[in-house]
Amino acid sequence: MQENSKTLQQITKEKALSLPQIQPQMNQTPKIQNQLEDMPSNTLPENHIVNVIKTLKAKQDDRAYIWFDFDLPSNGKCGYDKNIKMREMTTADERVLIKEMFSSKENSLLNVIQKCVKFEGQPNFDFENLTTFDQDFILIELSAITFPGEKDITITDDANHKISLKLNKSELSLSLVPFDLEYPVKVNLPMANLSWYLNFTTLKTLKEIDKATKSLSGDVLMRLFISIALTTNKIEKNGQAIKYDNFYEVIRLLESLTPTDLKIIIDFYNEKSNAYGYKLNKDYYCTECGKGGQMELEPLNFFRVTI
Repeated sequence: MQENSKTLQQITKEKALSLPQIQPQMNQTPKIQNQLEDMPSNTLPENHIVNVIKTLKAKQDDRAYIWFDFDLPSNGKCGYDKNIKMREMTTADERVLIKEMFSSKENSLLNVIQKCVKFEGQPNFDFENLTTFDQDFILIELSAITFPGEKDITITDDANHKISLKLNKSELSLSLVPFDLEYPVKVNLPMANLSWYLNFTTLKTLKEIDKATKSLSGDVLMRLFISIALTTNKIEKNGQAIKYDNFYEVIRLLESLTPTDLKIIIDFYNEKSNAYGYKLNKDYYCTECGKGGQMELEPLNFFRVTI
């Protein structure tokens, strides 16, 4: 029986091999797109799907070139202009963003900003030099001009009750870097008699921080030291700049500070890192427990640039 079975299998295999082989067609999407573009739309009725698609694409192309003027929260204090232009996102932008979100969230967001944002006076601007709060501002504005209207949000109160609310961008408050701010920002450490100058965290610096802290497992204090060290512009003692070769040496200096001085610089760093850009304080009332109040929320959790 085994021999007959093997023979039948061999016959079946030979018949299959004798049939004409159909090669799998790769990259079908461009072919389909070309076929749609090549179809003679002038010979088709106005309500035919080909004409409808072409009309929608033409409108999207027109909208892509409508630019809106905005002033960044950094207010021209961080090495680039305060005036920026933004356009609403197109379906193609959304498609790229969603695809790239699976590989690198940071890169995908930066790519969308590079497509939808421009400085007129700095056409070759490296958007990695944006401060983190300017990036957040841009992403919120992109969301607002692309998907206008109210947003339905859900928050959780102190009693762990879910509360549904409506949110408008008009409820956000914007803090700008003051015109007269001395930048880099300076904090004095009295015990060590040091003047410490810090830059605002940029997208480029944030990548450096993430790279330097990748091997750390839950060491919050060391991550904070690395963040402060990488945003340090200079350190002075008695008016003289202290020399150092790398940020590791700055970390060693931080570790040698007294608890009093260390608390001062950590509080200063945390406060300045979150001082500017959009803030969101939302009033709420819980019908379940009859209590209400105000809650500080993270704007980017509710104003997203993805569909």
